[in-house]
Amino acid sequence: MKRIHVFALVLVLIVPTVVFAQGSDNVTGKFGVAHAPEVTGIEVYTNEACTEVATSLTPQQEYFIKIDVSDEDGIDTVLNLEVRLWYDVDGAITDTIMSDSSQIPYPDKGFVFLCYSQTGAIFIPFNKGSWDVGEAIIEQHTDTTASYTIPVTIGKLAMETTTDDDAWMIGVYAKDELHTPDDPFQGEAYYEKNGTAGLPMNWYGEIVVEENTAVDWGNIPGGTKYSDDEARQELNQGISYLSNGTYGEQAKAAKEWDLIVGEGQASRVAMDPTVANNFSLKVGKTQDHSAAETLDSSEDAFVSIQTGNERAVFVGTTAEGEEVANPADYNLFIELATEFTVGTYSGSITFGIFNDHE
Repeated sequence: MKRIHVFALVLVLIVPTVVFAQGSDNVTGKFGVAHAPEVTGIEVYTNEACTEVATSLTPQQEYFIKIDVSDEDGIDTVLNLEVRLWYDVDGAITDTIMSDSSQIPYPDKGFVFLCYSQTGAIFIPFNKGSWDVGEAIIEQHTDTTASYTIPVTIGKLAMETTTDDDAWMIGVYAKDELHTPDDPFQGEAYYEKNGTAGLPMNWYGEIVVEENTAVDWGNIPGGTKYSDDEARQELNQGISYLSNGTYGEQAKAAKEWDLIVGEGQASRVAMDPTVANNFSLKVGKTQDHSAAETLDSSEDAFVSIQTGNERAVFVGTTAEGEEVANPADYNLFIELATEFTVGTYSGSITFGIFNDHE
């Protein structure tokens, strides 16, 4: 019997005490509902009051792009507005232009900028050329809606549209505070009017004549003919042309040229070598006077010198970029009547540019 008691005691000692842990616990869960901003309207006006709707664009003109935006989370949650203008040969809206590849603008075919940001900064590409963007004019309508009007000056080289298909497109991103590179929390829209996307771009051209550019034939005898060596002078610097489309070159000259010292005039009329102080001018691209154009005897009428010139280009990576005009080289020819009053005569020769599509 003693042995049994010992055995039982040992059994009691090796049986463990069982303690049960709590089998579950609570985790708090929550979620929020946010709304991406929505671009509800895009319109382009020719005046700041936004009463005159633009039907086309012209380089170096200022326009006012009005953008209507709504955000159910509050209009103050809009982080920034990004506006893109670009040339499209088909005048078709595509998603590709809004991709990262379009971030690098080309002033002749595209331009991108931030027109509004919460920080107040306005981003304009470093190579903007002659494009310009003013500060956004903000008009808040309600807690969730506002209009942003952005003054934009079109660059000189914004490519001219020449067909019924090509157009300059306008796209807008409205980015929310929740926007990240991995989660584009934003709204976007394109300009469209009566089922047609974009706007046409008008032709633009300008001529640049450097100061003190002149042609000097020196002292030449009366009776000088176009074919004489002393009748030709080169003008190979100081004149250049800049255009966003195909252009032509033209010239005219003052009808009367005055004596610098003393009184007297030389008259540029229909050439008659027997009429005293009568002279005539030709302008051409080669040294062959027979291929040059005779300037009209009327000082108001331009004469076409060359047509079919290709548009100028944008070059450079400087802070402002560089719009490089096309230089022009000319040969000028003079013919004098047999009788001419001795002296030095001076007058103006005017060069011009015109739209070669018209």
